[in-house]
Amino acid sequence: MLEIGARAAAELAACVVIAAAAAYVLYRRTTPGTPRRLRVALGAGRFAAILLVLLLAVDPAVWIKRTESSEPVVLVLVDDSGSMARPSVSAKLDTAKAVLRSGLLDALEAKAAVRTFAFSDRALEVGPGELADLAPAGSRTDLVSGLEFALERLDGRPAEIIVLSDGAVNFGKDAVHYCMGLRVPVHTISLAEERPTPDLSIDRLEFSEMAYAGSDVPLEISLSGRTDGAVETRLSVSDSAGTVYEEVVTVPGGGAMLERTARVNAGETGIHRFTVSLDPFEGEEVTRNNDMTFSLKVIKGKIEVCIVAPGPSWDFAFTRRDLMDDPNVEVYVHFTSRGARPVSLPNSIDDLGARLGDLDAIVVIADAELGGAARDLADFVASGGGLLLLPAGGQAARLKDLSPVEVTGAKPRREPQVVTAVVTEAGMAHEIMNIGGTFRADLWADLPPLPVAGRVSAARREAVVLMRSTDDPRLPVLAAMRYGGGKVCAFTCSELWRWDFATVGFGLDVPVYRGLLGSTVKWLVRREEAERVSLSSPGIDFKWGEPVDFVLRVVDENLKGVPNAVVEGRIVNQATGEEAAVLAFEERGPGSFSARTDFLPPGRYTARARASAGGEVVGAAALEFNIDGRGLEDVGFDGDDMLLREIAAVTGGRHYRIGGAARLADEINPGEVVVNRLDEVRFQLGLGTFLFILALLGVEWLVRKRRMLP
Repeated sequence: MLEIGARAAAELAACVVIAAAAAYVLYRRTTPGTPRRLRVALGAGRFAAILLVLLLAVDPAVWIKRTESSEPVVLVLVDDSGSMARPSVSAKLDTAKAVLRSGLLDALEAKAAVRTFAFSDRALEVGPGELADLAPAGSRTDLVSGLEFALERLDGRPAEIIVLSDGAVNFGKDAVHYCMGLRVPVHTISLAEERPTPDLSIDRLEFSEMAYAGSDVPLEISLSGRTDGAVETRLSVSDSAGTVYEEVVTVPGGGAMLERTARVNAGETGIHRFTVSLDPFEGEEVTRNNDMTFSLKVIKGKIEVCIVAPGPSWDFAFTRRDLMDDPNVEVYVHFTSRGARPVSLPNSIDDLGARLGDLDAIVVIADAELGGAARDLADFVASGGGLLLLPAGGQAARLKDLSPVEVTGAKPRREPQVVTAVVTEAGMAHEIMNIGGTFRADLWADLPPLPVAGRVSAARREAVVLMRSTDDPRLPVLAAMRYGGGKVCAFTCSELWRWDFATVGFGLDVPVYRGLLGSTVKWLVRREEAERVSLSSPGIDFKWGEPVDFVLRVVDENLKGVPNAVVEGRIVNQATGEEAAVLAFEERGPGSFSARTDFLPPGRYTARARASAGGEVVGAAALEFNIDGRGLEDVGFDGDDMLLREIAAVTGGRHYRIGGAARLADEINPGEVVVNRLDEVRFQLGLGTFLFILALLGVEWLVRKRRMLP
């Protein structure tokens, strides 16, 4: 079937009219006269030649529609993750295989070609004889990757998709959103428990991963009990030396949540590992989710930070509040304006110079007049202190060599320049940009623009730019550099606290400004950061089945990335001393590398990395982390029937409990798969077309010459 759009039809009609008019005018009468038949033949030739030339010039699009039909294909995806073993070994998966072998597959094969796949932490196609060998061994459930794998191996589009799962999807892309875009009915067969297995579990643990030596660390513990009634049990926290906290708790039944707060002593400096445990009740079948491990990174003492400001302001108020919310930070205040001194705040400092030796970092806000303390401040940073300029407009001119940004000699702008921030390649590999335990490349462009203070023009040559303006790549938003034995960071924008109001809808546990402020201060005072090679990850503790991402930074003496560095890495099992995996680092920018390891069994590990440049070793770094014995599949092991219902609803599919799955083959009718194909036809000047037009005009010229026509 030929299809043509309205515009193309109008263009085609215009070409025909113009060509016909030209041929008619030319051959309606001739001098001398010629027979009518000859004039019609010559006019037709001229019409064809003009029409072809016009079509080549206009190039209207014409479509040929073809309808093709083929045998329907039904995809069957079976969940073989670890949660399919609940509540007893292979319970759910055995039930799913029994339903398929009892006649469901045969009934489906009578209507369509059936392709069967298994999915969990990996996907594979399962032949008829291999179905019985499936075991619930997957360490996570990634439904979208399973669907993508199956569709890639299908030549065409499936008529129906059937998913047998308990719905405990805990990894990968949003399954509902992905299935909605398939435009194929997805029928779900649920193996989620209608009545939850009686169980107690520790669902969530919130704490600060960093604590100072000897301090009490609060643990916010969330417990739940899927039981018919309340259960009394013991909640305890232990370390390598024994129990450090315990209490008797009554966990409500029916899935209700119980929140408890426990306190543990951080102990001496180093990394300390703790386990939170719930004693199982009599007859509890699944006890793995009764334990949760965590690690504390203990530093020598509280980070002592002094905020230097001309007086109270919004920048000062939000910065002070956010720093005070961190239990590892002790906040002091120094107002430089005489008019602000009557304001009484806790931990106020009158003589900043006398207290510099006791501080770890200083935050200078706006145009605080440092006076004679400016020289002391340079000595403070050179001796290993940290300095944060917030914002760095006027201070960049006053502190000169101490600031990582430069200013122009022009007068300040009457209207502040407003910029939108974007993270640089160097920033995406830097610990400061690790907000809430993750690097979010997509976050920054959605944040509101902020005004640039003062006359900032560019970053200093020895500084590394972590954030810049989207409009002017030379204009830094956040820059850092080393000064002597210490470090300096500078934000060029004011009102950064406005970002915290904009991140409510992003689902971040830590607001952006608060997270940036905390990570910046910790980076400024971290002495080991003097090493030219640093290795970091989003956390210390990971669940079994959760990939571990690493970021490696290789820098020179000025914290700038070393180009063309050669890096190598490996992971060592601390218990055996054997190599558990090789880290394949990928370069993301000068001196910035990333790597991921996956499928490590539970245990304690050390990641080691080594870097060299120009044939010489730059340095090495190591990082300890833990893979918990409790994995992703232990979270919500009874499944999520509501998720499976939603997937079926948004795709136009049907939802079945496993007991009613036999009806599925009778209630669906795949029919033939009809595919409509549109082939575009365009007029192109090829050798054949050119020769045909030349032949038409050549024949016409010969006839006209013989007839002595002008």
